[in-house]
Amino acid sequence: MREGRQDRARRVPLRAIWLVIGLSAHAAQAADFDCGGLLRMHGLMRNAARVCGFSRYNDAIVARAQSCYETLGSLQGARALRAGAEEFSALVTLRSQDAVCPDLLRQFPMVVRR
Repeated sequence: MREGRQDRARRVPLRAIWLVIGLSAHAAQAADFDCGGLLRMHGLMRNAARVCGFSRYNDAIVARAQSCYETLGSLQGARALRAGAEEFSALVTLRSQDAVCPDLLRQFPMVVRR
């Protein structure tokens, strides 16, 4: 069962990568892509930025997340953000902060920086 959790932990960042790629394609409107997924990625990366001490966060992602939050509404938007933050916490529990933070920084240079 532990291997299944580790596989899931590795897939979480990959899902977020696809969301960032979609964001950088500059979709015309928030409804053109998975706003729930973007907000989950945003929740994950915002939590990571706070815990890992990342100092820069992509302003375009913040703007898109705000648009998505408005599109989904506060209840659904807040749930998606919390789900992303919880995914980060699960990754840290599974792999440790010392392993997760450098991986996220390496995998998402277009999102966060030190």
